[in-house]
Amino acid sequence: MKRFVDRDEELETLRKLYRSDKFEFTSIIGRRRVGKTELIKKFLEDKNGIYLYVSLSDDKQLRLHTAKRLNEVLGVSLVGEPTWRDIIDALFDKSEDERLVVVFDEFQRMLKINESVPSLLQEAIDNRKSTSKMLLCVAGSSIGMIERLFQSDASLYGRRTRNIRLNPFDYEGVRKWFDCEEIDERSILKRYAVFGGTPKYLEFVTGASFIENIDEQILSPNSLLYDEPWVLLSTELKSPDKYFDILKLISLGKETPKEISDQLDLERTSLGYYLKKLRKDLDMIKRLAPATEKVTKSKKKRYRIKDNFFKFWFHYVYPHKDQLEIGDREGVKGKIEHEFGGYMGKIFEDVAREIIKKRNGKRLLDWKLERYEKIGSWWDRQGNEIDICGISKGRDLLGEVKWSLLDESEVKALHEKMRTSKIGDGSRFLIVSREFTPKAREYLQGRDVIHISTGDFAEIF
Repeated sequence: MKRFVDRDEELETLRKLYRSDKFEFTSIIGRRRVGKTELIKKFLEDKNGIYLYVSLSDDKQLRLHTAKRLNEVLGVSLVGEPTWRDIIDALFDKSEDERLVVVFDEFQRMLKINESVPSLLQEAIDNRKSTSKMLLCVAGSSIGMIERLFQSDASLYGRRTRNIRLNPFDYEGVRKWFDCEEIDERSILKRYAVFGGTPKYLEFVTGASFIENIDEQILSPNSLLYDEPWVLLSTELKSPDKYFDILKLISLGKETPKEISDQLDLERTSLGYYLKKLRKDLDMIKRLAPATEKVTKSKKKRYRIKDNFFKFWFHYVYPHKDQLEIGDREGVKGKIEHEFGGYMGKIFEDVAREIIKKRNGKRLLDWKLERYEKIGSWWDRQGNEIDICGISKGRDLLGEVKWSLLDESEVKALHEKMRTSKIGDGSRFLIVSREFTPKAREYLQGRDVIHISTGDFAEIF
């Protein structure tokens, strides 16, 4: 089930570049399966352009195939066995008199096939951009490799006019994905917690029950998602085993460098290399610090997996591969059903923070929010934590999030926890829950505590 949703900003960026009618050069970067090719296809629908996929093939074969595509799509004929210089010159010749979109997808592979191509492109851009009407796009899923093409010591440094970073959908995007289906808010939240916001993975979600989707689409050895993280990371890494162990530990709540290194036969100094690779090159994890501190200077850093599907897979599939391989899917399913409420809590916190970021400085239902300069969470070394922390020049915001039905006594306890916390002085308070009892809502309304539940999401989004 192919859908194209929630990419309006990226499409408009490409359309603005196209309308400029001068030479433009953009990169389109994002992890595999995130929808780069679908975005490109959508943009190219009514444009004069050519899409060139860089396959893992022999240099000569790729040149011959590219020349054939130029002839079929653009009517450009190249005699014999063209060089990359011939191909690039032909594209620039074609763009002298007409607007032309040229897309190289998985362009980072050129570095393995023929590493001179970026330099040839640089030379052509420098010599011919003043007379060219080309919109050149290079797309790639190896984020670190693509970015390195544009660093200060690389041949294409300073030639790019725009960079488009394509991320998985956030929760609002996933809601749009399921918009045409009769599905309730909590079901969407649970599907988001498991399949994340990657379009390719959302295509696997069927009308079956939540647990049946997990069983059929992820736990079954015959499903395409059963080994997806292994396939994806194995194409990017020579030895993925250590990375897998790190991701498993993070998914199980070992989020600090000390907690991770204590569980592995790995020095803290060596761990830094793996964490940096996962964060910068693969875009798999994010580095966090308390909202009151700068992440680059904080000594309380934590690491979390960014994508919910990978979070789920490393939490429930990878650690139980032995059970799944011998056919004990029922045992793993039982574990998921028993633990899922607790697992869902962290995902629900992310969604609540997303809401505050989207409504930052605006109205949230009946309340007006301050303009927060930073929105995150807060923790200290003594184990104290606040789920949401918004820092502003006026009143800060503190919030607690629970994936449960909260009664009056529970909201009282949460309110008191925030009010008496180290950072609670003068702050405004927020409580987000799956649902509130009438008495709980009455208590919160009487104390002007911002409170929202899943029943409010339709109005919020």
